[in-house]
Amino acid sequence: MNRKSTYPSDGFVGRGHVFADIAKESLKTRLKTERANEIEMERLLRMNKSMEREQRMREAVLERMKARTEKHLGDLTGYRRVLNTEYKVSNFSTMKKGFRRKYVYSPRTARRLKLETRIYHGGYQMNYFQPEIQRKLRNVDPTTMNKLFKKVLKELNEEGSGEVIDRNLTDNDYYEKLKEKTEKAKICHLPKICDKSHNDHHAAKVEATKTKT
Repeated sequence: MNRKSTYPSDGFVGRGHVFADIAKESLKTRLKTERANEIEMERLLRMNKSMEREQRMREAVLERMKARTEKHLGDLTGYRRVLNTEYKVSNFSTMKKGFRRKYVYSPRTARRLKLETRIYHGGYQMNYFQPEIQRKLRNVDPTTMNKLFKKVLKELNEEGSGEVIDRNLTDNDYYEKLKEKTEKAKICHLPKICDKSHNDHHAAKVEATKTKT
């Protein structure tokens, strides 16, 4: 018997070769899948960034619109206050009897004459009164008035006691400290109360003086 015929031929595919091909194809598939996932993730990140950028742009546009609207409403409020007080027709300086240009002796009165003349020629227009409008708005702004109030109180307190106030104090601590000093000032300025024996002695002294006279 020929022993050589019992061995497999060269075309025979062994089990290890099949496993190697399967592993190679599996690796290729896994790499392709990972690459596809990476590409998809990059696309999603670009879409997310684009959406966030558009959202920020919309928010910025809305904030600008809101700021312009609030400013316009504030200007209208100040304009109405100016017209109802200083530049009401009944308050015009040029409408007063005996008005002469020689009465214009300060920049304030000169500006008033200029504005009244503009109103005569062109009517009321809001852009004429921007300085006056801004001054009215500052006078009713709570933040500005709070700062001014604190500044005045600080100056008065420093003049009265010579003490320098810490600028890092919070509002609550500042007003609490001011309240304590106010209470101390009230106690110090209370009138002195005399006791009964002192009053009786004073009354007897007055009565003796009357008897002598």
